[in-house]
Amino acid sequence: MKKKLFTSLFLILLSFATFAQSVKVPYVVINDGTATFYYKDKDSKPTGALDIRTSSNDENWSKDISSSIKTVTFDESFADYEPTSCSYWFYYLENLTTITGMKEYLNTDQVSGMTSMFEGCYKLKSLDLSKFNTSKVESMGRMFNNCESLSSLDLSSFDTKNVEYMYDMFWSCTNLERIDLSSFKTDKVIFMTNMFRNCHNLQYILVDDGWNTSSVQSSGDMFEFCYVLFGSKGTSSSQLSVFDDTYAKIDGGAENPGVLTKKGEKVYDPAYAIVENGVATFYFGAYKPENSLPMRSEENDKNWTSAIYSTITKVV
Repeated sequence: MKKKLFTSLFLILLSFATFAQSVKVPYVVINDGTATFYYKDKDSKPTGALDIRTSSNDENWSKDISSSIKTVTFDESFADYEPTSCSYWFYYLENLTTITGMKEYLNTDQVSGMTSMFEGCYKLKSLDLSKFNTSKVESMGRMFNNCESLSSLDLSSFDTKNVEYMYDMFWSCTNLERIDLSSFKTDKVIFMTNMFRNCHNLQYILVDDGWNTSSVQSSGDMFEFCYVLFGSKGTSSSQLSVFDDTYAKIDGGAENPGVLTKKGEKVYDPAYAIVENGVATFYFGAYKPENSLPMRSEENDKNWTSAIYSTITKVV
């Protein structure tokens, strides 16, 4: 009996010892401008490795070295980690150009915060976030703020049914020409202030039936300085008298103006020509006259001159 009891106690102690030795921790290793994310046994954590921010009270891992990081990569071991926050993870990595392994090895199933996740990544040109699970996320405020070089952004998997904060989300994404938010549900969003502000080259925003602003409490300057943004019926943000969520809806034309386009509708092309007495005059603007000719914007579009090319004697 004593022998069996001793054996049982030994096995229990051994299991505790094994468990203690196999505790994994997330950390970042910096090597020659590359930051690699790992999730491995804490005893194998290299000297100098940086702890990942897991709460708002923690310092960000990139503090003091942000300007030196050019590449971020996720090791396959990181797939076993389930963070509850990704806020500030890449905050002002101003020279970051490439992120690899994130799509395959970052599990966002339990993440509730993505505040400022990519803020200040000035040189990052593309982000494919199509594998992100955002069903528990409550804040996306400033998520892409100041991503000035970003021209390709895939948000097709985003589930935003629990998101309350979208303030400054795309502020100064000055190189984005389109944003597809058709997967977004915005019933709970209360802050949209500055959401698209300074998106100088943004031409259209695609939404679907999940988009509404019924709960929004603050939305000032939402579309300010969006110089070339048009709704699907020709409403131009440059014509707005206010820039809050008043016009954050699918465009219904002059009777019910908005600056958004429903997914699947033809995107408004503000460039057109008017031909009179052999003179073709080019315009750029809202609400094209009935006799206007749309400019060729896609390879398979007809050229505006296709039926009248022989009548044109002057172009203005």
